[in-house]
Amino acid sequence: MTLVDDEVVAQPIPFERRQPLDHLVEEPQRSNRGLVGVLTGPVGVALVVAIAGILAATWASAQDLMLAYPDARSHITIARRLLDGPNHGFVQIGTVWLPLQHLASAPFAAVRGLWISGWAPVPVGVICLVIEALGIYGIVYTLVRSRLASWTAALLATLTPAMLYLHSTAVTEPVLYASLITMTYALTRWAVRPKPASGGEIAVLCGVPALAAVLSRYDGWAFVAAASVFVAVVSFARWRQLGYAWRATRSFVVLPLCGALWWFWFNWVHWGDPLEFQRGSYSAQAQQAELARRGLLPDQGDLGHSIGTLFTATVRGAGWVLIVAGVVGMVIWAWRSRFRFWGLSPWLLVVVPVGFYLLSLSTGQIALRPESRPDLGLYNLRFGVAAVAGLALFAGLGVAAIQGRGLRPRPSEGRLAPATPAWGVRQLSAGVAPVVAPTKRSRTVIASLIAIALVGGVLAQWSQTDDVGVIAEAREQKVVGRNDMACASWLRENGTDGKILIDDSVHPLLPAIGTVDRIVAPFIGKNRWNDALAHPTRTRYVFVDPTNPTDAVSRSLAANPSFEDSAQVVCRSGSIRVFETAGGS
Repeated sequence: MTLVDDEVVAQPIPFERRQPLDHLVEEPQRSNRGLVGVLTGPVGVALVVAIAGILAATWASAQDLMLAYPDARSHITIARRLLDGPNHGFVQIGTVWLPLQHLASAPFAAVRGLWISGWAPVPVGVICLVIEALGIYGIVYTLVRSRLASWTAALLATLTPAMLYLHSTAVTEPVLYASLITMTYALTRWAVRPKPASGGEIAVLCGVPALAAVLSRYDGWAFVAAASVFVAVVSFARWRQLGYAWRATRSFVVLPLCGALWWFWFNWVHWGDPLEFQRGSYSAQAQQAELARRGLLPDQGDLGHSIGTLFTATVRGAGWVLIVAGVVGMVIWAWRSRFRFWGLSPWLLVVVPVGFYLLSLSTGQIALRPESRPDLGLYNLRFGVAAVAGLALFAGLGVAAIQGRGLRPRPSEGRLAPATPAWGVRQLSAGVAPVVAPTKRSRTVIASLIAIALVGGVLAQWSQTDDVGVIAEAREQKVVGRNDMACASWLRENGTDGKILIDDSVHPLLPAIGTVDRIVAPFIGKNRWNDALAHPTRTRYVFVDPTNPTDAVSRSLAANPSFEDSAQVVCRSGSIRVFETAGGS
């Protein structure tokens, strides 16, 4: 300030002395605070996405696809067993799948009509979809302050058929995606703030969604590990203090680490092995070992083949429009941000899931079949949807560049300078006048047209749902499981009394049967389950596939050749049989 004629006159702060990230944290002046202003912001995004989620669930229900995935039926049944059944309680979470999705769905699965119809997970799915849209919107808006770009990214991330379908069925991906995007948004806000956040702020705002990710899927463990490195690197690069870098990283890690340790403890207490989820009889490792024995892991030990497999699955999950837009956006953002610390967070949503699945495929930890074969169907196509949010985010950042919004750092300067998109060669040759840059309005019009074209291209996938990987897989699973469903429906309509012996780890059909109370399955307790297998005639109905060696009931009947003397087949469909015993209860 200076004194002029006894008056204090404020002097403007030179641009070089301003905080480099002020443009990312200052709230812009809003010219429209009315209803239109509200609806063109996050509230409008939330409404549009919520409506889209409900419409997608209605479509999936009309197509009878809500319970097409066997895993979806298993997840919704676990949620039901938490509150209902002969041995209900928290132990019903089991050992393989992490608990958050089941806990969130349990209140809805407790309503029998929602459980049987498959609508129980829809409220959780729609809420997660809205959280994801708002998170993507927030990340883009924080970085470039463009509502157009933020809307574009949010819609691209949530309106793809694959994403909407996954949020209408009981898989665990929706809770994971919501957790990861919320975490990335919080990390983005933290990375650009002018003052360092306290340990408590980091633990709550970033650590809580990290905890949710760790309790959703094991993919979340890898993401949190990568995000921890991000926190350590950015905190040191941003504030140049090793002590603060350590405190920030420790604050971020403490909650997800406690969640992971609790999961080890839970497995140890209930199953006697802290790694039961990783190496138990129902674990993914046991399944992959069987697939490897049958020669059904073609990606194992072949990184090139793994890349091709994951790329095909991603094309079938995201579509070419989103992939091309996302890749172009990555190139633009790499140029504009020059990989400065404040622009690194979007890369987490692409690099980590792609890297995790490539590593898992090449080491034989997961199986993925993006194309059908005469002897084998589609399998785990939802892994190809993991990068959708990241691709959409970069597509939105690309739209912002075309619009002319945001800043990029100049490597030779310590400050951020306004960026002008590369609309062409600025100087055709020495002595030739530079190309005239388009006006702000024309850039906005062009960016808007591109955004509309991108969203339209994504929505056009709904006219070809057979090409969408997860939907095609669901329809295929529906055909494969038609015999199981036929006998399960018979039991729901006719087997209204007496206990039902079924290996629900092989035949996850309890929503179709419509009961948990009368089911005799592995989840009721090891002793009672083993006793029922030793004496199958003590149950009224026996559901079995005699041709399936993995069916524990099939092995039981093979060891009891006299069983059929006291039982008769009351339902037969394909290789599936339902027996009614003479003296069973």
